[in-house]
This record gives sequence, C-alpha cells and structure tokens, in this order.
Amino acid sequence: MKHFVIFAASVYLFSSIAIAGTCGSGGTICCSSVSTTEQFECVAPADDKYQFQIKRFGFERADGTIVWVGSPTTFDASSVSAGSSVGAYASGEPLPYGTYVALRPEISGVTTVSASGTTKTLDNISCAATDESVDIIAEDPNIPLCSAAPAAAECNTGDGFLRIRDASAGSFTISESSSPTITFGFDVDSAVVFNISAPGICSYKDLGSLDVTLTVQ
Repeated sequence: MKHFVIFAASVYLFSSIAIAGTCGSGGTICCSSVSTTEQFECVAPADDKYQFQIKRFGFERADGTIVWVGSPTTFDASSVSAGSSVGAYASGEPLPYGTYVALRPEISGVTTVSASGTTKTLDNISCAATDESVDIIAEDPNIPLCSAAPAAAECNTGDGFLRIRDASAGSFTISESSSPTITFGFDVDSAVVFNISAPGICSYKDLGSLDVTLTVQ
C-alpha cells in the first residue's frame, strides 16, 4: 500500500499535472482483463471517491526540526479539482527561509473509496464499490508510534493519523531569490481491490494503491 505527499505553500510556485493512469500497474491485474469464470484478485479505479484527511503538513529541516502549516482538511483524490484544492491548502502561510530535506504530511488512517462499476470483467460483470472505508492503522499493528520512531518513513501519531516522511524530491531551499515549484499528480486507477470468487461475482475486497508523482524544481 502506498501513501503519498501533496502540498503547495505561498512561498512556492504551484503546478499540478494529470497522470495517465493504468489500471493494473505495479504488478496487479486489472479487473477488465479477467473473467469471473476464473478466481482472481484484481484492481479497478477509485473513479468515484478516494477520500482522506490531511491534519497538517510539515517541512523537515536538515536538523530534524519540522515547520508545520495547515489545519484538518478533507480531500478527494479522484476529483478533477483535487490539484486545485490541495494547492490552496494552507495558502498564506509562508515558510521560513532555509533548506528543507523532507515533506512530512499527517494523513488520516481512515481512507474511503468508491468505484463506479464502469470497469467490467471480460464477461461484462461490473466491479463496483460504494463508500468502503479502510483503517490503515488498525489493519497494521506494526506501524511504529512517532514518539518511538520519529524519523520513520511512516509512523502512528497516536490520534488516528499517519505521519509520512518523504524525501524523494530531494532537498530544496527557500530564500529571497529562490522559490521552488512543486509539481505533483494523482493516479487512482489501481486504487480499489476486488475479489472474483465465483462466476458473476466481482466484490470489493480492500484498498489498493494511490500513486503520486512529486517533483520539486
């Protein structure tokens, strides 16, 4: 399961891109490529809803301290306006000048997904799901507490949120003459997992992956 980071602050130039998603990426099987006469676990897009909450967003300095911005806000990654909504998050809260080495969002452990049923199996069975919620924290007791592992890639804040550490974009500097651009895009095309257990049945099983492309320039 993949978690993700997304943000733009007033000291940044913000840009969003659309990811050309592929159902069945990352070694999974898209439900549109199998028949219910076979027993398979397959994936389909969360084209109606991929809802989560950001509690606050952190920018980590080289010394490990974190500058926090924002307040609890709910987003839907399946929405065409998701980029604009996230881009407006915590606007008007400039970051102090300095170098930052990682992004540290705190994201709700509970995610809710819906799939419209547009994705159909080879024998024309719709794979649909409505408001299915998954509590990632409850499902994975091995996620460490942030108090015990503050630098972990993923830790449990203890109040229903996951704190993510993502350094994939590299370090970046905020100064009077430097305003980096954050560019990101969502791909929810393999975000719902279905189970084909018998002919004519394609039933919801679990949360799939939300892929996010993030660059800082």
